[in-house]
Amino acid sequence: MLAYYINLDRRPERRASMEARFAALGIEHMRIAALTPADVTEDQRQRYCNPLAYRWQTEGELACSLSHIAAMRAFLATPAPFAVILEDDTILSPALKPFLDRFQQQPPKVDVLRIETDNSRLRLPPDPETKLGEFSLFRLFDAGGGAAAYIVSRAGAERIASGEELLIDLTDQALFNPNGKISRTLKVLQAVPALAMQEDRAVGNTVDRVHTSDLQRLRHDRRKRDGHNFWRRAAFNFYDLVERDVIRAARKYWNKTVHGVAKHEIPFKAD
Repeated sequence: MLAYYINLDRRPERRASMEARFAALGIEHMRIAALTPADVTEDQRQRYCNPLAYRWQTEGELACSLSHIAAMRAFLATPAPFAVILEDDTILSPALKPFLDRFQQQPPKVDVLRIETDNSRLRLPPDPETKLGEFSLFRLFDAGGGAAAYIVSRAGAERIASGEELLIDLTDQALFNPNGKISRTLKVLQAVPALAMQEDRAVGNTVDRVHTSDLQRLRHDRRKRDGHNFWRRAAFNFYDLVERDVIRAARKYWNKTVHGVAKHEIPFKAD
């Protein structure tokens, strides 16, 4: 299975790091040149980057989403049934190559399989949808933070690349929100244990994420711009408050009591 990794031209050190990781694990790969705000068209800025809209992205966040779509389109230009999409600051488990080989031999019924962990606890049901060797594949009841490592099917990539979800919302939220349109139309699962982790999520990393992660800087800019538009976004903020503290809380209670959903650590498969 080919791995497509997204890398900014101005980050050659990350390219070298990823190339070394792939070589060590024997994983076939292709670099996808990451888009930048300069690649965002004026029409896209008007449609998706308006901070007064309910859902919006900064130009940098939109460029990230467009980069993921570019990776999916590169995959769709091949006849392959599945592909791995990675960002260029991703630590890879030594177990990733054997997992991918087994996945290809016994492909599970899944459209998007999140294979990373961000060291946060996620709500999962008591039983997995399926197993692949020592790995359990669970339905997600939380949107995991980050979209640095996932497997996508051909049908999944066609659906995602033809829709607007990644353009309207942040990449990870669009892909993994269990109540979002993608999860309602595709089978989106989480691998446990995880096979990838972003560098700034690694245990023991004491470096400020804002200075090591391009996306953290973008999200810092988002919070700043949201703050400047606080009163003009008051109705959206109130809706989000109700959705979070009433609707989502009721949904979580229902899932816990009826489906046995509970928070679980997603460990990283380090060996």
